[in-house]
Amino acid sequence: MRILAIGDVHGCLTALDTLLEIVAPTSEDRLITLGDYVDRGPDSRAVLDRLLEWRSTGNLVALRGNHEVMRLQARESDDALSAWVRCGGEATLSSYSPHGDRRGLADIPASDWQFIEEETRAWFETGTHPAPAA
Repeated sequence: MRILAIGDVHGCLTALDTLLEIVAPTSEDRLITLGDYVDRGPDSRAVLDRLLEWRSTGNLVALRGNHEVMRLQARESDDALSAWVRCGGEATLSSYSPHGDRRGLADIPASDWQFIEEETRAWFETGTHPAPAA
């Protein structure tokens, strides 16, 4: 089994798909994504869709990056929403529109919120790669 780590996709589905095509993960491989799936690039929604597909294989470990944290915080206040939009959230919101125009947080499907809230984690360790001692 290989452990494959991928970080900082930032809404770039073509780059993610190209990388996956090159490394050709199998059902025996573990794919660890290091967060920052959303923001900046044009396809944040499609990137999350791809990760949800991988999740169904049972071989995905998704870590939460600072852009996922900002996205979650954007629901808490207008200031947090403005900060997220300035850090790439504008592109993420646009990815939820078929015409690429900015939409609102309410247009993000519950499955995407649930994935980020409940299925991403702060850290992960294996028998050969333990978390550092505090």
